[in-house]
Amino acid sequence: MTSGLFRGGRCSALALVLSVGSALVGCSKDSTPGKTPDLVAGQSDFTSAPPNANGRGTLAAGEGDAAPSAAAGATSASGAGKGATTAATRKVEETDLYRLDGDRLYYLNQYRGLMVFDVSDVDHPALLGRSPIYGSPIEMIVRNGIASVVVADWYGKMDDGTPFHGSIVRGIDARDPTNIQITGEALLGGWVKDTRVVGDVLYAVTEKYPWDYGWYGLGGDGAAAGASATNTVQVSVASVNFAAGKIRAIDKYDVPGSGGVFNVTPDAILLASDVITDVDQYGYGKGNGTSQLEYLDISDPAGKIAERGSVIVDGSIQSWGADNGRWNLDFADGKTAHAVGKTYVYNGNGSASSNTLSISTADFTDPDHPKVTGALQTPMPGWDATARFDGTRLYLTPSTWGCQYDANGTSSGSIQTPLDVYDLSDVTMPVKLGSAAIEGQISLLIPNGQRLFALGSHYDCSSNYQSPIALAYFDMTDPTKPKALGSAEFGKGWAWTPAAGTFKAFTKSDDQGLVVLPFSGWDPSGYSYNNGL
Repeated sequence: MTSGLFRGGRCSALALVLSVGSALVGCSKDSTPGKTPDLVAGQSDFTSAPPNANGRGTLAAGEGDAAPSAAAGATSASGAGKGATTAATRKVEETDLYRLDGDRLYYLNQYRGLMVFDVSDVDHPALLGRSPIYGSPIEMIVRNGIASVVVADWYGKMDDGTPFHGSIVRGIDARDPTNIQITGEALLGGWVKDTRVVGDVLYAVTEKYPWDYGWYGLGGDGAAAGASATNTVQVSVASVNFAAGKIRAIDKYDVPGSGGVFNVTPDAILLASDVITDVDQYGYGKGNGTSQLEYLDISDPAGKIAERGSVIVDGSIQSWGADNGRWNLDFADGKTAHAVGKTYVYNGNGSASSNTLSISTADFTDPDHPKVTGALQTPMPGWDATARFDGTRLYLTPSTWGCQYDANGTSSGSIQTPLDVYDLSDVTMPVKLGSAAIEGQISLLIPNGQRLFALGSHYDCSSNYQSPIALAYFDMTDPTKPKALGSAEFGKGWAWTPAAGTFKAFTKSDDQGLVVLPFSGWDPSGYSYNNGL
């Protein structure tokens, strides 16, 4: 099966070792919103787009997860066999760009597809075989040599001939790397934002947009051949069963809205999406400054999704930033939800003085009748904030608008960001415990016991926003007085690390006291790139 497509963004990089606190890295980039038809239960067969296909969107008229634990029940997942799990052993697993299984390394690459390496001699890895993937491979899980790969930006046809552009799950049997076989495909629906595996089921949260797209030249008189996915913007959760290497679409849940962040336990998904109103003729609406938290029951080991109860909380739970916003939502115990929402007030002069952050708590002990138990509003000086929940604590770093310039257009100094610590043990009212200042803007927070890593970029306001990467380390033993232990800066000039986009690229070894980060940068003074670890 082959496809022609526009490829979405992926990344690879080298990187710097910091002596503070390791593994291979994975990275991803938001897919461009597009359209896809509704998921068809059991769909497993597609016809690919022709190699010269051209898809252009046109508007249509009209860790944060719970720790792994056993799920209730003891019946086997549908289709269970070799490589399948039972309900009693279901746990939450992450997908990634690579998997190491014994001396086999499975690696996804945007341009080369799935590659299988023999790494029994790590100094001389050998490529055993590969399977091309047309689309943007996002992540995968591998069981007994069979990979279930999530692919975005994929063009094809459904069983009834309807053109399709969106995300799929593809099964790839690589047990014999010299003769890799496709075992099937299933439609996820929409543009994938995040994925998780529970037992033998892959769950994905996606966005659906009311776009038409086309393979130009295939319609009447050379027009585009295409179909509309939905008549409004939707957030969707889809389930795909891959037991025994057989790929089968099982179920989906759609809700009008935008964004899409989910937190997954062995038995439930907590889905957050922006509430939209005033939907126009093109299917687009505007946010009303609130978000819906929906409890989805996924206790069925085969992948059925059951809608339970929901609540509305203040603010927009952003679905961008590190790991597409997953750290703005917490549901670690499967009963109490915490969320960080943003409310934006535009004053017409670029001022953000009225922007606020909302820290909300909701009780889902009774999934059918959840309730909001507490909320706290606090000013947000800029346009964004980086959050991380850790037990009953919340670490929060609101951004600033950046460098300040005088009447002559001159700026000096650097950007500083607050690091705020909140206590969430009282479900009726979050309490701010303490604060510290961090140089630069923060992209990712990583708790490490009673300590905290803060990864971001330093901004030199006097040198055209040169922004080397910086990693700060804090002692949080006394949360009322966060103590800076030190920081490291790397990537001269303008630099970037995939770890700013996903925790999967932030690797550390507590035994060796090391953190490994890949980075890539441009040094304007030497007119050269500087890449490394």
